[in-house]
Amino acid sequence: MSAFRRRLGIAALLVATLAGASTAQRADPTGLFGLSRDFTQLSEKQTRAVVRVAKRFTGVIVDGRGYVLTEARAVGFNFRDSDRVEVETASGQRYEARPIARSATSRTAIVRIVKGGRYPVIAAGDSDALHVGQLAMTIGNAFNQGGSVQASLTVGHVAGLFPSTDGNTRVTVGRIITTAAVNPGSTGGPLIDVRGMLIGVIDPKRGDGDMGQAMPINFIRESYAENDEAYRVLQFHGGRRSARRYASMIQDTVVEAARAASPAVVSLLVTRRKPVRKKTQEPKKTEARADGDPKKDAPKKDAPKKDDGKKDDGKEGDREKDGDADKPDPEADLPPKAERYDGMWSPRRPRPKKSAKPGAKPQKPRKVNPGLAAQRKRRSGPVSGVVIDADGWIATAAVHLGDDVEKVEVVLADGRVVPASVRGRDRATGLALVKAEATGLPTLARPAQDATPVGAFVVAIGNPYGASRVRSEPFLTFGVLSARGQLDGGRTAVQTDAWINQANQGGALVDLDGRLLGVTVLYNQTRFGLNSGIGFAIPISAIAPILERLQRGDRVECGYVGLRLIPYDEPGLPGVRIETVVEKSPAQLAGLRAGDRLLDVGGTPVRDAAHALYLLAGLREGDRVQIGTSREGDSRLIAIAAGRRR
Repeated sequence: MSAFRRRLGIAALLVATLAGASTAQRADPTGLFGLSRDFTQLSEKQTRAVVRVAKRFTGVIVDGRGYVLTEARAVGFNFRDSDRVEVETASGQRYEARPIARSATSRTAIVRIVKGGRYPVIAAGDSDALHVGQLAMTIGNAFNQGGSVQASLTVGHVAGLFPSTDGNTRVTVGRIITTAAVNPGSTGGPLIDVRGMLIGVIDPKRGDGDMGQAMPINFIRESYAENDEAYRVLQFHGGRRSARRYASMIQDTVVEAARAASPAVVSLLVTRRKPVRKKTQEPKKTEARADGDPKKDAPKKDAPKKDDGKKDDGKEGDREKDGDADKPDPEADLPPKAERYDGMWSPRRPRPKKSAKPGAKPQKPRKVNPGLAAQRKRRSGPVSGVVIDADGWIATAAVHLGDDVEKVEVVLADGRVVPASVRGRDRATGLALVKAEATGLPTLARPAQDATPVGAFVVAIGNPYGASRVRSEPFLTFGVLSARGQLDGGRTAVQTDAWINQANQGGALVDLDGRLLGVTVLYNQTRFGLNSGIGFAIPISAIAPILERLQRGDRVECGYVGLRLIPYDEPGLPGVRIETVVEKSPAQLAGLRAGDRLLDVGGTPVRDAAHALYLLAGLREGDRVQIGTSREGDSRLIAIAAGRRR
């Protein structure tokens, strides 16, 4: 055998060995490969039982004899036995179906395919046994795209469980909130757990935080309690299937993190003062005279004042006010408002109003996007907070606690409702501090250092339930840590793609060990929107330096120094040159002048203008910082007390 043939045989043997190893690896996948296989198998099996109803809605076959559970609008309100609804299966077959029952309570309907046979089903599970954090998927005819009956699959998890409010004591869960994408056309479709069991039906209404909502299968079953035929086909078949291995491992980890963090996440009940509306003055009524002269009936106008030759400049009225002349002007020692910024934000300039042209048509009132209007609204129900000290100190989002707050109560994890008071607000981070009249509260462990890496999984925990809570289940979303050093100002916030919305902002961001990483906040809803994958949390390390001031009841404002820096680099020169020092600013009072070079801020060397502004923007009003400067080659340290940014 020649050397060439020998080498060729060895190469063929290596290829066969590698192919065998690859085949073995695919036959026993682990990790993400295993998770992918779990969802693939669920999709392939369960999609066969998902149908299209009345060409508009999604339905799920819940009994092999052809019983289909779908949205209520697929069936008329006063249907008759002779009515028929079209049902199209995943294989493309179209059948006529007879309406069986309709429930306004669960907003669902049940129809039965007229043609006999055995059909693939998704068996009913137990929605009362759910936990937040469990993985879930929806299958539906999203947006009714084209004529295809191919259903689409979305994957997410159970984010919230709301109790039943219809008085039925046999049902615990009345609504399921999910992060699985819910779109028009998919309503009436199934919400499935990792065992492939039916735990709910997608509801046309949106849930808290504009998330997807599903009606729990137990709640749906009880809504048909007076219809024997419908009640029988929705019976629980829970013990027949085991959970998928890798999907189950992931959801168990998230559920355990939620259980660890839940006791320290509380619900705040906020009572607000009603806004006072000014009464409009009604026009004066005049009695009609017998002669009916309209000129005589009209009210008399005030006679014009005679011109005495004196010019009215408005100063006389000011002199008549008692004590106004003796009051100091609070703006006297401050620079003009147009110059009170450090280069981070441009000053706002008033826009001149456009005058209407002669003969122009009147402008129509501007239409408001209802989605944006909803985002700007503050949550009216209970809001989330997180205990940061066992003596009753609770942090939350400042947007929950404006100046119109009349009373605050805290619903603790054990169900107690205790009074509380707002102690302080931090404008830079958007956080507020509340003091509850309770001690010995559960707190969360914190990591040794704020070093959770970007890409690590994190869990956002909220509690928007008040006293109405399913067991001790929190409101939960999870994702990854997206970035660090975010938001304007101090840029201390971390970013996450875990859904942050009005239901869970002010709650806790924790790692998979249940350790507290920060307090969640929404930032610029009208720009990023709700559940956009851009959420933020303020780390505890950023709260600690101002915690004492917040506990004293101070309203912590953004700091102001009054420097403008050269925006471009100057090679060969250290630091960054100061272009302008604003008059009457803290920088001018400290002795800084235009042309000085800024070398470091608080001991941190300055790399460029952007880095210097980043360091200065983290200051609060009253903070003192040592700034290293250079003037004509002479270096020196200057202490500056930050003023208030207005």
